[in-house]
Amino acid sequence: MMIPDEDHRYDSQRERLLTSQERMNNSTKQLKNALQVANTTVDVGADTLVQLNTQREQIYRVRNDVERADNNVDQSKAVLNIMGRRVATNKLIVAFIVLIILVLIALIIYTIVRKY
Repeated sequence: MMIPDEDHRYDSQRERLLTSQERMNNSTKQLKNALQVANTTVDVGADTLVQLNTQREQIYRVRNDVERADNNVDQSKAVLNIMGRRVATNKLIVAFIVLIILVLIALIIYTIVRKY
């Protein structure tokens, strides 16, 4: 038979064991929750990396498109400058031709008037 002191000691040990078991169960639950949070964080991080990579590729494509557009604008400016010079040259040629025609008309009128 057990003595009351031994019963008390047995109960105390049992209580400590149950408390320890409960703490261990709580710690296990917390570790499982922490592991789940860590796994979720890893998944979110992986998704973020995929999105960032996709956005980086889009930025490179847009940058290339902008560079091509800039080159096209530069080429267009050069073509417009050439066209402007040609227009000015053509205007000078037309003015010179008109001047020649007016001089010829004046000479013709002068010769006709001089005859009479």
